Amino acid sequence: MHSNMCDMGRKAGGKWVIGDERPLNDLYKSKYIMFWGWNPLEAIKWIYLPRMINEAIHENGAKLVVVDPVVSITAMKAHRHLKIKPGTDGTLALAIGHVIIKNDLHDKEFIAKWGAGFDCMLIM
Repeated sequence: MHSNMCDMGRKAGGKWVIGDERPLNDLYKSKYIMFWGWNPLEAIKWIYLPRMINEAIHENGAKLVVVDPVVSITAMKAHRHLKIKPGTDGTLALAIGHVIIKNDLHDKEFIAKWGAGFDCMLIM
């Protein structure tokens, strides 16, 4: 029962945003990996993830950033660990979004094609 409850948001978000309940991370081609409140090097469901993460970092030069109040194994391996206070992750997400929009760093073509409701954010 735990796995179903824990996984429901991820599966629904993946299905709604990219059309797949269980998309695989393309870690091999990633240059920047951010884990937000996730500790895949210790608490893994898929055994191949640690190998993929290590190869992305050590062989492909990816940078790893972990946003988590816990100093986990994953956070200790990260290039940067944002040790936020519990409950402030929403504030951090809104701040990052604000900086991206304010500095015109968003992908306008992608948003025009795939986004919904983005116009409301432009009044920030």
